[in-house]
Amino acid sequence: MKRKSMRILITILGGWFGLHRYLNHQIGLGVLYTLTFGLFGIGWFIDIYRACASLYDFKPPVQPVPTVEEILTIDSRVYKLSYSYNRVELYTMHSFNFTVPFGAQLGFRTEPSNTYDSRAIYFLWNNTNIGYIHIGRLQDMIHDYMRPGRYILAKYEGLTEDGNVLITLSFYKESL
Repeated sequence: MKRKSMRILITILGGWFGLHRYLNHQIGLGVLYTLTFGLFGIGWFIDIYRACASLYDFKPPVQPVPTVEEILTIDSRVYKLSYSYNRVELYTMHSFNFTVPFGAQLGFRTEPSNTYDSRAIYFLWNNTNIGYIHIGRLQDMIHDYMRPGRYILAKYEGLTEDGNVLITLSFYKESL
């Protein structure tokens, strides 16, 4: 059963005769529960406990991240990966009504005229601002890597529950 609340309800109401076991395609255990009234009530209570405990089993689903190349060749220059960060959250001021493909390469620009942060950096998809990097270490790294012999690659991952953009940021240095 996929919904945990439904599993708890079915286990409490029909567990004494094995209904939850039948629904999980455990026919043998279902018959045993039916003939023994939930293993004399003990198995039924254990299953109720397990069903309730499963509500607190916080295992977030594994989210895919874009692949990061170890070596990049751009205009006959070879760059080697120095750092890579997954699930970097951008501050998104407005939700957007278009789809960005997973793993799509993003552009970025500085915004020195920004009244809140003169070192502001925003990311682009099809020339549309999709979010700002938060003030801090990664913003400083991006400014540091915006010079000759270095390269920054940003790829789209998805959206958070709050509607903010998630990206993968990769920092490269030119191999000599």
